[in-house]
Formats: sequence, C-alpha cells, structure tokens
Amino acid sequence: MPATGQTPDTARTGDETAAPAAAPSPARRGHGAALAVRLAVVVAVLAVAGGGVWIVTRAAAPEASPTTTDIPALSVKAVDVKPGSIA
Repeated sequence: MPATGQTPDTARTGDETAAPAAAPSPARRGHGAALAVRLAVVVAVLAVAGGGVWIVTRAAAPEASPTTTDIPALSVKAVDVKPGSIA
C-alpha cells in the first residue's frame, strides 16, 4: 500500500530514487543542433587553415629592400644581333 498522501501512481519503493531533470540526450536534440555543431566544426577548421596560410605567406615573403625590388636584367641593354648570325 502507498505511503500516506501518495497515490499508487506516485508511490515509490525504497530502492527507487528520483533522477534530477537532465539535458536532453544527443538523440533527442534534433537535426538542427547536429547541423549547427557540424557547421561550427567546419568553420573552425577553415579558420585555422586560413590563419595558417596567412602566417606562412607572411613569414615567407621577403622584406622590401634594394636586392628584392631591383631587377638587374632591366638595366642590361639589348645587343643588336642580325637574324641567322652566330652570337
């Protein structure tokens, strides 16, 4: 028989405990939450890859100086050579 003040539906035995309300399990969240998590992972991977490419290009680019901005071949004058002659 249930304890005083309880109906048969709400009566508990001694070894049953009331579980606290928990967050919904991943299977119950729905497709929207799973899609949002996957989208967040893709965005994070793209951000890390983009940052890596940017860092590598910044590190590999030489600083501007006379040796990196001058093109020595532009100061060489072309020689007048006739077609068919041996240079």
